[in-house]
This record gives sequence, C-alpha cells and structure tokens, in this order.
Amino acid sequence: WKDIENRANRTDVTRESLVHSTTSESEAISNRIDVLDQPPPSTIRKARGDSEAHGYLAALYRELDAFKRRGATEVPENLDIHNIPPELILQLMPLFSKKYEGMNFSKFKCRMVVLGNKWKNEHGIDTFSDMVHMDTLKILLAMAASADWEICKIDVAEAFLTTHVNKRYPSHISKHKHEDMSYFTRRPPGLTDEEMPYIMKPTCYIYGHPLAMTFFNMDVKQMFIDGLDFSQSHYDKRVYYKHDERGTIIIAHAVDDFTIFASSHTLKTWIISEISTQYPDITIQHELETVLGIEVARDRNNRTITLKQEGSIHNCLNYHLPDWKNIPLDELPNSVLSPIPPHMSKEDTLLNATVLPDKDKALYQRKIGELVWITHTLPELMFAYKLKARKNTKPTALDMKHVDYIIRYLAKIQRNDDVKLVLGGKHGITMVGTVDTSYAPDGENYKSITGATIHMASNTGSILTMCSRHTICADSSMSAEGIGCHLLVRRIIPLRYFFKELGFPQQHPTMIYMDNMPFINSVVGDKGASVKSKHIMIRLSLINEAYDNGDIDFHYMKTSDIPSDMLSKLVPASTHQHLRKFINGQMPLVTDSTISYSKEKKENTTDHFL
Repeated sequence: WKDIENRANRTDVTRESLVHSTTSESEAISNRIDVLDQPPPSTIRKARGDSEAHGYLAALYRELDAFKRRGATEVPENLDIHNIPPELILQLMPLFSKKYEGMNFSKFKCRMVVLGNKWKNEHGIDTFSDMVHMDTLKILLAMAASADWEICKIDVAEAFLTTHVNKRYPSHISKHKHEDMSYFTRRPPGLTDEEMPYIMKPTCYIYGHPLAMTFFNMDVKQMFIDGLDFSQSHYDKRVYYKHDERGTIIIAHAVDDFTIFASSHTLKTWIISEISTQYPDITIQHELETVLGIEVARDRNNRTITLKQEGSIHNCLNYHLPDWKNIPLDELPNSVLSPIPPHMSKEDTLLNATVLPDKDKALYQRKIGELVWITHTLPELMFAYKLKARKNTKPTALDMKHVDYIIRYLAKIQRNDDVKLVLGGKHGITMVGTVDTSYAPDGENYKSITGATIHMASNTGSILTMCSRHTICADSSMSAEGIGCHLLVRRIIPLRYFFKELGFPQQHPTMIYMDNMPFINSVVGDKGASVKSKHIMIRLSLINEAYDNGDIDFHYMKTSDIPSDMLSKLVPASTHQHLRKFINGQMPLVTDSTISYSKEKKENTTDHFL
C-alpha cells in the first residue's frame, strides 16, 4: 500500500480517493445510469485523464501491486526476447469497470487480462469461467432455507493469480498432461518500465489465460478433497459436501466465489477458518446478500429465500428502454408476449420480411443474452425468450419488435416491484413437479413443446424450470404428453439422488401434476399402454420404472391451474398473470381439486373424473 500511495501521489491521486464508501440505493441507481452515459476508460491513457481518474487509477495500482505479489511480473535472468516463440507472448490489457453487488455501488475495478487468441489456436484450448450451474445453486438455496441452515459466501481475492504454472497434481485430482505450459506476457500500452517490465514470465495464470480457470479449479478440488476430506457431487462437479458428527456442510463453487451451506454455526466458522488458511485474502458475507449478481433476501421464520436480479434488470432497461421509468403503466403490456395470430397484419408481414443488418443483429443477440440471464429469477420469461432465441442467426424486424415487447413487459413488472422468486418453505426437503405439452403448436415445425417446473414445496416457486422442443414428432396428444413427462422425469431422478447425496433421501414419491388423463392411466392403470400408445411407452420405459420403484407418482391438475402451460405456449394476458404467480412462488399450487393416483390406494377414478 505504501508503493500504491507513492504512485498515487505522483499522479495527483489523493489518499482519500483510495477509500471507497457505499452509497444509498437511489445513488446506486443514479450511478448505474452514469455508467451508460460516461463509460469507464478503455485505456490507461484515458484513465489518467478521466473525470473519475482517482478511483480508476487507484484500482489500476491495486492490480499492479497484486501482480507483483503473486509472481505475475517475474523476468528470468538473461532473457532473450528473440528466442521466445511469438505465440507464447500474450498481450496484457487492463479492463476498467465499476463493480456492483446487487443494487449497491461497490468500487472501481481494474482487471488486468491477457489476450490469448494465439495461445488458444496453438493448443486448442478455450477460455472459460467454470461455475456451479444456476439451477443447482437455486436448489441448494431452497434446500438450505427449508432446513434453516447457515448460508454465507466467501470471495477469494486475486483468485487466478494464486495458481502456479506447471504445478503437478495427483491423478485423482487431474489427468492433465505434464508438459511445459510456461508463457510470457507483454505489458499494456501506457505503463512505464518503473511500473511493469516490458516482457515477463509469470509464475501464475493471469485472468484471460485459457488455463487460469482450470488450474484454480484443481487447486480448489485438491483443497476440499485432499485437505478437508470433502466429497465431490456426481450431480454437479462444482459442488463439494462433507458429513461428520458435527453435521453437514456443502460448498458451491462459482469462479472465485464459494457459497457455503452449513447445518450449524460451528461448521460455518470452521470452514471459513480452513479456507482462509489456504487463501488468506478473502471477503466474507456472513449473511448472504448477493450471489453471482443476484440479490438474496431471507425470511427465516417462514424458511424461504427470495431472489431478485434488479441490478441486471435496471441495466437492461436503462440501455434498451431509457425512458422506462416515465412510460405510463397502462401503456406497458400485461404479458410477456401476446399469442401470435395465424395471419399477420400487413405491417407485421413487412417487418417479418426485413432481415436485420449486422449491427442490429448484434443488438438483438445482446437483448436475448440479457433476457436469458434474467430468466434465472423470472422463469416466466423462458418460453418467450426461447421462441425468439431460435431466430438469433437471422432475426427480422418483427423479431426485434417482439423482443422489445418482452423488455417493455419487464419494465412493467419492475415498476410494480414484482420481480422476485420465492424458494424454500416449511414442507421439508421434498419435490413436486408439473408438466404440460403443446401438441405440434405451429404449422412449420410439427414437434411438440414441453414446459415443466419442479418446486421444493407446493407453496413456493420453481427451483428448476424447463421449456424444451421435442427431438421427435409425436402422432397424438397423449404421445406428446408422454415425451414431455419423460423429459421431466429425467430431471427428477438425478435430483432425488442429489438430495440423497447431500443427506436428504426422499422418503416419498415425487408428485407429478399433469392434465392428460389417458397418459396417466397408461402408467398407473392395470391395462397399461394401448396398441396406439405402446410404441411411445417402450421409448419412455423410464417413466414406468420410476413409478414402479416408488420414485414418482401422478396427480391430475386442471389445465387452467397448471403453471407449465405458460412454458409450452404463449397464453393470453389474464392466463399469464394467473399462472406466473405459481412459478414465482407468490401463490401455492392449486392441489385441492386434484385426483390422486397413489400406488398404495389404486382406485378406479376414471368414472369419478368423467
């Protein structure tokens, strides 16, 4: 820090500028808009002359200090640049940004990365950020809330810089070939010899290097498995768990974050201490507030956890619908996307014939990408965005009109503060599922579409939401429902094993709600499949096995109350507003009017239904 202070003084950066304070929520929103109007500097030279140069330069010097401490600026003796293959010299480049946690402004940020396209081409390795699957994270959050566990998060500072080039790992940690992976970096334009050598040979993997995430993951795996005797989940390789006499502890690893779920405060304190031994520079959220940019609020009395992405929603709306706060509410739509009529108007016909130019195509793809991310906490958007994502490669002006309609709906529910997903509940660690299939819904593609949801309890939101077009054509509505049910069961069975792995074996069958009586009868009835449906039942024998094994059971649910209906097709606004409350956890599933098909009490309920 003394070195940083000296450099700061040399560039007219005051000591006070190195201290950052949090702002109020209203100021945070204002700062978000300013980021769009005055983006962070793209180069070091611009950072030195920027109106907010104090904050950005301080962030730069913190990053340079980290590079020196972690061995990223090492220069071998007698280095001859002419003997280095050009493809092994990676260009360093600073990326400036303002970092936000949820809706709150956090700090100025500078991340020094390498541009590794030549390295990638040479070794055939892609750059990636490995992380726990978002559905897995929602499942763990719902599970921990229902069990009233401790939840916290650890952020490892300078995570990738803690790695070591050419480190050797035991075979059960990595099958990586033991070859020389040394590389060199060139300092970014704008820095001086005093600040950073021109050519360096790092002893760690720098952000942007194709192997940075891989080796950090192996360090983490070795720490948990070899050092702390954890097991790695078969359901999601980025989940580690440990059972002992003290209880159970689960770790969800996402890039440089560890989200911790502990059955006791003692275990939580223990794991924080152990991780800090391996990684001394950590930031701890003792009560989980944000995870992967998602805002988290917990109600321990009701054992629920609420997820929001207001930060992402604000960014999306500020960029794509700048006046969203001033549009009259009655001018904003009440559904994510209205059903598309079979015969388009003349205006829509012309728009559909206009293919977007490359510039607008890139904007269209950006909008879709932002909606995909927001769907993690607003699954009601899933069918609409997938419908439009199919046109990503060749979108038309009509597709852009539809995507803008979705964004306007997003503005409506954000203005109404109606963007939360409630998970967990007091019903224990169990599951219920709903599934519905639209049989050959459009004239161009005769493959059906299935929507499905899985809830921790009937009175909370969906922990796993699915919208999938079938890979085969079905010759009847019942066959289509069978394929859709198979897609849901394929997700339920692994989840049951996952809960057992974590110490919550499922004592009862997972209830599946659907509205197709013929298919239910073909599974639970005495006669089995008829001649017309036998071919589909052979293909979907997994369903019969799961039912016979006691893993699943079936209930009838009215179409008007089944939330999966809005995930298999576009529905009218009134239906959308009704069904979305089930998916988001604002209303419990309507199960009192169902007909049970429990294996313990098989009755002839067909006459009762009719």
